[in-house]
Amino acid sequence: MLTIKIGVQLAGLRLPFKKALPRVARMGATAVEIDARGELKPREITRTGLRQIRKWLDDYGLKVCAVGFRTRRGYDVVQDLQPRIEATKEALQFAYDLGCSVVVNQ
Repeated sequence: MLTIKIGVQLAGLRLPFKKALPRVARMGATAVEIDARGELKPREITRTGLRQIRKWLDDYGLKVCAVGFRTRRGYDVVQDLQPRIEATKEALQFAYDLGCSVVVNQ
């Protein structure tokens, strides 16, 4: 039997993270895509913050299906390349810490 799983891109709801979760759960989705360039920035989130995010997700039976981390420039543009690489590594670690194996990037 095929099980369909639906994920919602939270940025599209234009709600604060915590308020978006019950809305997504009521929609029948099972997962969310978190924008790591928006409200939840990896370098600003502590270990305690990660635990809280995981708890909120668990409270609504949600998983993280992807972390969005779109950069202003590609990795082929040398200008400010090193900070872009470091920020991308932080987004990758953030996704891993949330149990997600997908980072959406350009």
